[in-house]
Amino acid sequence: MSWDDIEIWRADAPLTRPSSSAVDGFLTGSILSFDESDDDATINAIIGAAEASAPANKKQKLAAEHLAHRLDEIRRALSDERNSYAPMLTLLDNGDFDLTEWATGFLEAVGPDLDLWLYLLQGKREAGQFGLIGAHAAGPMGQAAREWIAKHEDHDRLNDIVLRQWEFIPSLLRTLYRTRLANAANSR
Repeated sequence: MSWDDIEIWRADAPLTRPSSSAVDGFLTGSILSFDESDDDATINAIIGAAEASAPANKKQKLAAEHLAHRLDEIRRALSDERNSYAPMLTLLDNGDFDLTEWATGFLEAVGPDLDLWLYLLQGKREAGQFGLIGAHAAGPMGQAAREWIAKHEDHDRLNDIVLRQWEFIPSLLRTLYRTRLANAANSR
């Protein structure tokens, strides 16, 4: 399985199909979402239900197989004691990571659960880290996060953290995953 499969599928409609980084963020967010969607529903949300259910051409089939593989890979990484999760981020020309697409995909998947996450993380450092991911996202949620940071009395320190946010993603997501599993176990 290769991200090339996603890029080949995306090349047919690059303006309407999400980037690899956005897809990875969405897949990760879907695993952490409290919505009990199965993997097929998650994959259909990315490649489109019509494309996924129709007799798929080879590009679509390979893209769907890669997404299923990546979902399994993310789950294993988040479950791993060594915390081996690594997000698929965009690399800028200057060598820095750009979280915009990953954060946008991630928040699209977990957005409906935002209030529940804020409740579960209340008073924990991870609540702030979760919120700072929003500062990277495109759209209204990202704009709101950036405006909030700009008005905060400690905005310089928060902006420094935002610039290094990629460093905190693996540990944050591991905590979110464990919280998600514990909450699911308590709900049964």
